[in-house]
Amino acid sequence: MEAFSIVELMESHAKNINKWCMYIHTKLEDGEEIYKAAPYLKELYPDALMIPNKLVLTFDTEKEMDSCFNLTVGDNGPTKHNSYIGNCKVYALTCSNTGELLDENT
Repeated sequence: MEAFSIVELMESHAKNINKWCMYIHTKLEDGEEIYKAAPYLKELYPDALMIPNKLVLTFDTEKEMDSCFNLTVGDNGPTKHNSYIGNCKVYALTCSNTGELLDENT
């Protein structure tokens, strides 16, 4: 038997498909506020009640991944590209297309 964390699976997945990835985690009770802390989720999940609290997003390019990462407001507060200061916080951890963990917003 083997066990893998979501982050370990993301690292392996990124390497296997040669794509950039970002793991995000938030509390389900954040509702519509999640769109303010992570606005790119509205396109993927138009109904906030349907957003899973843990996701791995895949991207074709590092630039595309970085763009979403820079819009993600976590515990460290607003970003250069997202001035949201509400209660919703979205943890984000990026991963290269070679499976290397990069940045996190804590």
